[in-house]
Amino acid sequence: MVYVLRSGLAHITTFDGRLRIPYHVEPPYLRYLQDGWTFGAAELVQKRHRWYLHVSVSKTAPDPVGDFDAVIGIDQGMRFLITASCGNQVMFIRGGKVKQTRLRYVRLRASLQRKGTRSAKRRLKAIGRRESRFMADVNHQIAKAVIRFAQTQGQRPLIVLEDLTGSNLSVRFRLKDQYWRMSWSFRQLADFIRYKAEEAGIAVMLVDPAGTSETCPKCGHCEPANRSRKRHEFRCKRCGYRCNDDLAASRVIAQKGLECLRQSQSA
Repeated sequence: MVYVLRSGLAHITTFDGRLRIPYHVEPPYLRYLQDGWTFGAAELVQKRHRWYLHVSVSKTAPDPVGDFDAVIGIDQGMRFLITASCGNQVMFIRGGKVKQTRLRYVRLRASLQRKGTRSAKRRLKAIGRRESRFMADVNHQIAKAVIRFAQTQGQRPLIVLEDLTGSNLSVRFRLKDQYWRMSWSFRQLADFIRYKAEEAGIAVMLVDPAGTSETCPKCGHCEPANRSRKRHEFRCKRCGYRCNDDLAASRVIAQKGLECLRQSQSA
């Protein structure tokens, strides 16, 4: 068991008794030693013959108040990991390079599984941990980019995300995208965006994802034929509005957020 104290000492329980070991905090993380942050669980990890102390911290962020001057709709996908839009301002984060990296992990795992030796099994576990760290690092970078984008849109922005809980069980996708869709941490990315937004004083809202990819952001007409998955294009069958399908979805998500705001204000 590990206890972390603000005095700079970590109390670690061992079979030989409790050890009191000083720890060093890098400058980017010194702010977590300030008042307001609460230490949680701690884990001691060895990497390349060095020991690292992973400590979770938490802080209750006040609810943002006042009228929002910018509403940012966020669509998550596979071709574009993130499509963010606020009016005419748009940010795309492509997923091609990330997908290629993960495919290399897939091929490496398949090769080791065919060998089936003890060393191969140990390597498989190490690769699994490495891939998880890679996914978390990518999601952290994406979440930071989303927060920066939101901060440039207004003084009191609102980020609107789809509630993707259980979405992989109900969304149709092509067989070749099965591994990518079922294994990518969409929920983790949403969680990272939420907590980084709260830390920055930015409000976050979750909306129902139903119909966001098939609804026209201009006239509101909704039907599956509006979207061409093969061409990644959205073309409304009623008004003819045309744009990238992920961009259309992000704009509809923002509109859903605005509608929820109006309903809560009128209630």
